[in-house]
Amino acid sequence: MIIKNVSILLIFMFTIVPVYSENSENLDYWMEKGKNLVKEMEFEEALTCWDKALEIDSKNRDAWDSKGLTLYHMKKYKEGITCFDKAIEIDPEFSYGWCDKGQALKALGRYKEAIECFDKALSINPSDKFSKQFREEAVKALNNINPNR
Repeated sequence: MIIKNVSILLIFMFTIVPVYSENSENLDYWMEKGKNLVKEMEFEEALTCWDKALEIDSKNRDAWDSKGLTLYHMKKYKEGITCFDKAIEIDPEFSYGWCDKGQALKALGRYKEAIECFDKALSINPSDKFSKQFREEAVKALNNINPNR
């Protein structure tokens, strides 16, 4: 029994587990680190991670979208929209990118444009509950501005 346990321990000890450092060129490392920093509300540090990820792969729509969402949380809506536009340019059928752009436009009071983005998101993914909800909020806000609409 002892020999079997030692064998299992040795196999475990010598299994190669990749370890990434701050200087890592691994996209997954920076994406995961950025997500964790956003959860901790460490937005400035998360932006650094998204930038590192984009240095590795400038065509990564998820990195652009994540950077945009981080900027959105920082209330830097215009900068966020620029990132969402890049994500959408890379993948025009990326419904979450359209929804996220709509949210930033809604935050800026640009309700008509926001509604267009939510409509595009819903044309791609009709069951997206968030796009439906956010669209309703934008329509309501627009109607409050233009009650005779």
